[in-house]
This record gives sequence, C-alpha cells and structure tokens, in this order.
Amino acid sequence: MLSLSAATRHRGEIAVLAIEADPANVTQLLRGIAHNGLTGDIETVAAAAGDKPGTAPLIGNTTMGNSLYGKGLEGMQQVARGLSVPIVTLDGLLAERDGLQGRRVLIKIDVEGFEPQTVSGAAKLLQSGLVAALVWEHGRAFFEEPGKSAAEELITALRDYGFTLHQLPSHELGGAVMPATAPG
Repeated sequence: MLSLSAATRHRGEIAVLAIEADPANVTQLLRGIAHNGLTGDIETVAAAAGDKPGTAPLIGNTTMGNSLYGKGLEGMQQVARGLSVPIVTLDGLLAERDGLQGRRVLIKIDVEGFEPQTVSGAAKLLQSGLVAALVWEHGRAFFEEPGKSAAEELITALRDYGFTLHQLPSHELGGAVMPATAPG
C-alpha cells in the first residue's frame, strides 16, 4: 500500500515500481491501483526481489504472509502452496527501464528474511548515490542464528554503502526513529 501513497504525493512527478511476489497480493494491489486511478502511475512487477534472477518456492505462513524458501519461518507453521515465483534483481529491473535511469530512488523492502539477498541484488543502485532512503523490515528470523549474523552483515553492508541506519524504538509501537543496532 506504500505504492499508492507514494504515487499520489507528487502525482506525475514520481515513478513507482511495485514488486510483489504473492499473486493474491498482486491482484489486491492492482485493484487498489485501478480504484484510485493510478494505473498510469504505478508499474507492478509480479515477482520477488533477490540477488540473482531465477525462481523460488513461495512458502506461506498464517501470521507472516509469505517467504521465499521458507526463510524466516523456521520453527513456525509453514504452508507449502506448490507455488514458484520469479526472482528479479532491483539492479536488473532498473536497467531495463530507461525512464528510471539517473532518478532518485526510495526503496522499501519487506521480504520476510530475504533482505540480504534483495540488497545484494541492488548493489549497483546502492553504490550509485541515487538512493535517497532505504526502509526495510525484518522478522523474527533476525533475532537468532543464523539470521542474526545475516542481519549484522546486512547492516554492515548498508553502512559501507554510506547509509546511516535508524530504527523505531519498538516493533509494536511507532515513535521517533533512533540510531539502529543489530537486531536482537
């Protein structure tokens, strides 16, 4: 739904590229786009974002939604849906779109444990200096190993790209952002 907000803020001045892996969520997003008259303002890509193109199984979970390969769902109820989805890289998507070349970018990542791979697939973009902000969510997988080490490596990589990281004071509550630490 962030796509809808972004597209209406400065209508016609902002290009929105929404990447969504779950076909049901894609359908819902497309309905919202059409209902709000934003068909020409938001491009929807029915795929997952990762570190290299390919396909991956999309595993469901009743509380968290979906995850590629079940990442982040260890020890939780998983629903194998028999669904494989395409994986694209952010670098690849932007390289295919001439209209997005050289433009400032805001990236919002919510990939349920696949954050390190998604950031890896955006290396050129992150090195370009065109990313104004990167917002990412992490699930419970980043609070214990092996996810905790992956989160620490991700934070190091983002800092190496020149980002200053901030977080909300609580996962349940909002509030002013504060300097980030490794999850845990």
